[in-house]
Amino acid sequence: MATYRHNNINSSSITITEYTMPSPLDWFAIGCMLALFGTGVASPWITPGDQIWNLLTQYFPGGPEWVVWIGQTLVPLLALAHVAEVAMFDHLRMRRHGVRRWSRVWWMWEISCAVEGIRAWKRIDRMIAHKMEKQSKA
Repeated sequence: MATYRHNNINSSSITITEYTMPSPLDWFAIGCMLALFGTGVASPWITPGDQIWNLLTQYFPGGPEWVVWIGQTLVPLLALAHVAEVAMFDHLRMRRHGVRRWSRVWWMWEISCAVEGIRAWKRIDRMIAHKMEKQSKA
């Protein structure tokens, strides 16, 4: 009985069967996030005197020290937040709306959430709202 109640509470009449491509603004956000993650990966190799260090000294506000600090301090926290967000996205959107775990649609949405974060939530919420509107008119 508890399982039956639990399943009914967590299910929705709206089923997600497709992936919605990111908008140009979403693609910009994806590029920014990938650049940040790249900074985190590359930060151990940004050392005084090398070419990247010199470029950052000339062109990046705050200089290379700030880039290294961002890469070593903020990026791991951001990555951790995105991992938690992916788990919540799976539970609150994918499962609730009938997306089979490990399916192609599930992977597309989960990867989008891992990289984009909140923008993937907003995109799927727009899609759900559109489907609800269509369903209420029918």
